[in-house]
Amino acid sequence: MITDDQLVTIIGQQLGDTVGGDEILKDREEALDYYYGRPYGNEEAGTSKVVTREVLETIEWIMPSLLRVFIGGDRAVEFVPVGPEDEEAAAQETDVINKIVLQDNEGYLLFHDWFKDSLLQKNGYIKAYWDEQEETTTEIYENLDEYALAELIEREGLEIVESTEREEIEVTDTPMGPVEQFVSYYDVKCKITRKSGKTQIDNVPPEEIKVSKRAKGLNLYKAPFVSHDSPMTATDLLELGIDKKTIDSLPSHNDSEYNLESSRNEQGQDYADSPVDDSMREILVHECYIWVDFDGDGKAEYRRVLMAGNKILINEEFDYCPIIALTPVRMPHQHMGMSEADLIKDLQFIKSTLLRQMLDNLYLTNNPEKEVVSDQVDVWDDLLESLPGGLKRVKAPGTINPLTVPFTAGASMPMLEILDGMKEARTGVSAHTMGLDANALAQSTKGAFMGALEQANQRIEGIAR
Repeated sequence: MITDDQLVTIIGQQLGDTVGGDEILKDREEALDYYYGRPYGNEEAGTSKVVTREVLETIEWIMPSLLRVFIGGDRAVEFVPVGPEDEEAAAQETDVINKIVLQDNEGYLLFHDWFKDSLLQKNGYIKAYWDEQEETTTEIYENLDEYALAELIEREGLEIVESTEREEIEVTDTPMGPVEQFVSYYDVKCKITRKSGKTQIDNVPPEEIKVSKRAKGLNLYKAPFVSHDSPMTATDLLELGIDKKTIDSLPSHNDSEYNLESSRNEQGQDYADSPVDDSMREILVHECYIWVDFDGDGKAEYRRVLMAGNKILINEEFDYCPIIALTPVRMPHQHMGMSEADLIKDLQFIKSTLLRQMLDNLYLTNNPEKEVVSDQVDVWDDLLESLPGGLKRVKAPGTINPLTVPFTAGASMPMLEILDGMKEARTGVSAHTMGLDANALAQSTKGAFMGALEQANQRIEGIAR
């Protein structure tokens, strides 16, 4: 049997042997910078600083096609019966799953963010799990007799918070005549806790997922180790059943290490720390899914382990990995794929550089520099402004001569067209192909599949398949 200390050591080693690390984090930050069109850092004063937006344009053109394929209709999934006896069950399963995905979990937004993460950040992740919730309400009951009070106390999930007892004299008719007796009545205030559960599907920021370098694909259940590293509040941990003394001993979370909020913010600004009470203190929790021989029988079991700091909070057997991954450009025998941003970041940089040079050339052509005889100019401020109909005060004619700059920007136009062609070849996005036939793609026959290829771009269709 593995002890908690040994398990902490194993998980620590696995966390240090995951895919990507700082290099992948840097790539993801750079992709966001390119998407938002932020400066490259090589800009010079007095020259053009324009940034083209090929990354944004490509991803935003691909997104509608992918979303139309998967949730363009009223169903995201359909169960197909194997035989006539399965038809009713298949129809019920179809209705239930579509309600869970499209209604209970806002399916459009779920798929939108999942796809966009993968197109921009290499891999996209969602997490599907059974979420048990507790709802607490307060109810007040008045004038309860002893029998009604006893029945109320037996209710599951009910806790009496306040109780007031009073006695009243009641007269009862008997064969011996009227009899007076004291009867107790109760006014109570109750707290009622009701438990419920549902299938919850969440988008997970890609930087929160750590996957073993030995993972050979996108199926994370087959990976030796997967961790979802996310900040949880003290309240969240209390609701999981972790005792308060343990929670108080855990270190607070430093969010700068794990998220990309600063880069995701369009202005590139960090969010200010907000003062919170201790119940909302954030703690970094590693939710790990690991194959490990915990019971010492020589055979690895799949386990779910929650760890914070150097303490094991939960350790249980598990039979599936709730994290589902996808990527637009799969790489054989690797978990990490390539994003659409990876394919065209260099083209955006080159095109931005060319366009800057063309604009600089056009500006100098329209506003050329001047050759001036210094002792023949009265007011130098006149030369610092270039206005239509402006005056230049000189002592003698011909003392100011424009330096002619030839217009060469036109020679760069063919290069821009070449870059557009390269982008189309890499991504499948062009002015002529902007969508897919979702109905044809949904069919499994070869003819319908080929029809989809004829009607839409093969690169985008390949991502969808």
